[in-house]
Amino acid sequence: MQKHDVLDPFMTYLEVHPDFNASDDRRAIEQLATRQGVIMDWLNGETGTDAVLDCIEEQGLYAAGYAQSVSDAVDQFYRDGGNLYVTNESGILLPAHCYS
Repeated sequence: MQKHDVLDPFMTYLEVHPDFNASDDRRAIEQLATRQGVIMDWLNGETGTDAVLDCIEEQGLYAAGYAQSVSDAVDQFYRDGGNLYVTNESGILLPAHCYS
């Protein structure tokens, strides 16, 4: 069985493409760092959902697709696992053991 971190469903990934040059790679890395920072702020209750979705859209990604993938991942990895859930300040469902 594969172990998953509680944050896995919320994370995004580095965009890579075989035609990227060094400048494209740097831009993709910088965008990922910015995106992950906004997501972590959201999960910590320091910003709202709109900030995450706006950041994703501004970077040319599909915000509705991100929201759907998070929802699907939470359903698959957590709700089906029989864990007890609590919400943080952002209203995000997280397994209760993360707060013990």
